[in-house]
Amino acid sequence: MCGWSSRTGGAEAGRADRERRASIRFDHWRLRVLAPAGLEAGERAEFARGAVIGWFRERAADRVGASVARYLPRFGRAEAPPVLIRDQRKRWASCSPDGALRFNWRVAMLPPALLDYVVAHELAHLARPDHSPAFWSHLAGAMPDWRERRRRLRELGPSLPLSP
Repeated sequence: MCGWSSRTGGAEAGRADRERRASIRFDHWRLRVLAPAGLEAGERAEFARGAVIGWFRERAADRVGASVARYLPRFGRAEAPPVLIRDQRKRWASCSPDGALRFNWRVAMLPPALLDYVVAHELAHLARPDHSPAFWSHLAGAMPDWRERRRRLRELGPSLPLSP
């Protein structure tokens, strides 16, 4: 159903070809991964995990980008910082000293209000690199209900699949 090609070129080329052609459908609140026939059980699980992570990474990039665009003006910024989607094991996001924002692909699993909190939190770090009272005040100026959103994120986060 995925239309895999039968190109030759070794195992790596074959694997890359299969991964490029992964078909994922979101159907009735389920992700359906269509994998090529002939994979061993372990390969099939690895293939499915990679395909699902890729699917979430794409959604994270779209959703984070839209949220950054919405919240930038609230922080008095016109130009968007570099935004990267990563596989961070212990954090939802981080802000580097050079101003790049790195987001865990798992933020795509969050409800919009909580994803917005993660984005606003990192945007606030562009002006205040610490968690001082001035940082929280700066965040409150853009998102007055940040405390409630933070509480909800802490409650929900550990229950998400593949959570950090």
